[in-house]
Amino acid sequence: MNTALATAIRNKKRVSFRYNNEFRSVEPHCYGIDSQGRESLLAYEKGLGWQVFKVDTLWNIYDRDDGFDVARPTFSPEMARMSQIIESL
Repeated sequence: MNTALATAIRNKKRVSFRYNNEFRSVEPHCYGIDSQGRESLLAYEKGLGWQVFKVDTLWNIYDRDDGFDVARPTFSPEMARMSQIIESL
C-alpha cells in the first residue's frame, strides 16, 4: 500500500510524480485496487481531466504543500472502477 497517496487524498494535497518520463502534478481523488489486482490512482490533472494511473508505474511520488479544497464536481468513486477502495474523497 502506498501511504503517501492515501494520506494525500485524506488531507486533500496535490501530488507530483514521474510517469512515462514526464513530470505530472495531480489532485488525487481515489486510490485502490483495480479488477486486475493492481494498485490504481484516479486523479484530476489540470488541462487533461480525469486520469487513472497504475501506481507501480509512478516514480518519485511526493505530496505538495499546496492542497485543494473539495472534490471536483464530476467526481464519483465509481469512475475509478476499482474492486477495492483504499482511500477516497
